[in-house]
Amino acid sequence: MWGIIFLLCLKFYISSAVDYNLGTDAELVCEYHSQYYNHWQKSPLGGGGKYAFLQSTAGKYGSINEKILTIYNLNFEDTGYYRCTFYDRDWYYGQAQLLTVTGVPDVYTTSNYHKLRGITVSLWCDPNPRTSPPIYRVWWSKKTGGSTTFSTVDIDQNKFRGGDMQTPSLTITYLEAADNGIYRCHVTNAKGEGYSDSQLLTGDNINSDGEFDGDDDPMANTTSTENQDTYDCNDDESNEDYIGEMNQSFEEESSQNLT
Repeated sequence: MWGIIFLLCLKFYISSAVDYNLGTDAELVCEYHSQYYNHWQKSPLGGGGKYAFLQSTAGKYGSINEKILTIYNLNFEDTGYYRCTFYDRDWYYGQAQLLTVTGVPDVYTTSNYHKLRGITVSLWCDPNPRTSPPIYRVWWSKKTGGSTTFSTVDIDQNKFRGGDMQTPSLTITYLEAADNGIYRCHVTNAKGEGYSDSQLLTGDNINSDGEFDGDDDPMANTTSTENQDTYDCNDDESNEDYIGEMNQSFEEESSQNLT
């Protein structure tokens, strides 16, 4: 008995991987030559293998339906699997290409805190969870008004809590004047260290706008202007009066010196 043998040709592609530094541009090339390409697709890490077509975003991608995909100014959110879509008598997906963005950690904090003394405050610190390589250390330092350098904050659980890998935000209990300063959240991985600063000011009286009232402002200008001659340079009448007073004073001094 003669049988008929059918050969079924399958197109399959093996995944590839490439690393790029944070802030650089990446070029991904579709491995298959075709006259027609459709949109590239992306599946984020941990996305369960679900792909979505890329959408045109000004300044982020080059053409998203050609053989070469260019991604500009890479950030950690660009990490993921990418694949092209091409036509060969039918539409096919190209190989999955794992793009990994590596760099020092991104760190986000709140820039300023104005808080009443005697209360507890948490200084927010949010390292980017998509950082690669993984973060392995979080710590805090502080610089006071009279210092030019930062000193490590010692976590003693009584005055300070958190400020570590498990709880990146730093909690400070029973605020007092000595707690004023600039606090820095440091986040470290194998690529280096990222950090972000928060300024903490404390006082006994804060108005509805969250600002300190009057003498309670620790940043208030203490320079005295008593017994200083002042005038408005843009006020012609003030200028004439001021110049007249100066001339009169000069004439009186001159007449005294002549006698």
